[in-house]
Amino acid sequence: DRLKGYQTGAVDYISVPIIPELLRAKVSVFAELHRRAQQLEKLNGELRSLSNSLIAAQDDERRRIARALHDGLGQELSAAKMVLDGILPHEVTEARRRLAAADASAMLERALLQVRSISHLLHPPLLDEVGLSSAVCWFLEGFTKRSRIGTFLDMQPPEFPRLDPDLETAIFRIVQESLNNVFRHSGARNCWVSLQMVAWSSACAMTARVSLRA
Repeated sequence: DRLKGYQTGAVDYISVPIIPELLRAKVSVFAELHRRAQQLEKLNGELRSLSNSLIAAQDDERRRIARALHDGLGQELSAAKMVLDGILPHEVTEARRRLAAADASAMLERALLQVRSISHLLHPPLLDEVGLSSAVCWFLEGFTKRSRIGTFLDMQPPEFPRLDPDLETAIFRIVQESLNNVFRHSGARNCWVSLQMVAWSSACAMTARVSLRA
């Protein structure tokens, strides 16, 4: 009978006569299993939500890169090609060719600058070479030039220590995405960024905060 019960889906059985202490113990175990199953389901839901957010963030990043390539780099290269195509006919004078070559060279120089800028925004070399502090300073300087939003940085301690490379990259991305949101949604003229290393006993915590003051 017990074997048939298990084969049909039963998970436990109670023999008679019923022992109250044993019954209470079984109920307690199954209640705990149910609680943990609900907790696991909640964690799975949070994981799915986090995964969806990560995919959305990656898509946004790809769109930004595609827009930068199309609107900036693509336009410069197309213009340079048109200028160079214009000096191919034999009837074009030498003076015009020199002027066109100078224009094309300037366009290609701007295109190279945009390539370096996009490359650095994807993963700034300073992050690997000298650490988070210099990379954040570099990003804020460029952000101010691009957006005309004043940025102010407070790093504690001032001599900011090197961290695990993955942690430095994660914090840099948080600052980067926060300021991109400031630019897109806040309408602020200034923003304050605070990075603080808080240590107690043998543990450390990192906080990244963006404050807005319109």
